[in-house]
Amino acid sequence: MYAAITNIGQVRVDLLLWHLRADQILPPNLAAAKDLADKCAFTDAHGHAHWNCLAQGNFSDKDKSFAMGLEPGETDRASANLVIKSGVEAVQIYSHFSCTNDPQRREGWPSRTLVDLRKSQTDKGEAHERAGTRGE
Repeated sequence: MYAAITNIGQVRVDLLLWHLRADQILPPNLAAAKDLADKCAFTDAHGHAHWNCLAQGNFSDKDKSFAMGLEPGETDRASANLVIKSGVEAVQIYSHFSCTNDPQRREGWPSRTLVDLRKSQTDKGEAHERAGTRGE
């Protein structure tokens, strides 16, 4: 998993925490399949979908697994390996980058990437969505 981060602001940004989560999209788990069969909205009252979380973790400056400083206009890439069990066909990768190393604080910049694992590595189709803004 690679994430390209660009500082489009006018001041230096220090990123201290990267929360990374992989959710199984296809095939849908039982809760998601039931939602689809019932033709219900695919989220609960809090706006959370019933995806199966395959893996998640925090990378931070505290354990020296992640830290990034970006000057205005600078772009850098973060990378992490995710092991996905066999039989999973599509995943949603959620990333959240924060200027604090407190995983409970929601300040920062989220992003989602959909990855179709049925396609070969050379023609992998990825749909990138810019999700949210700082402070969400």
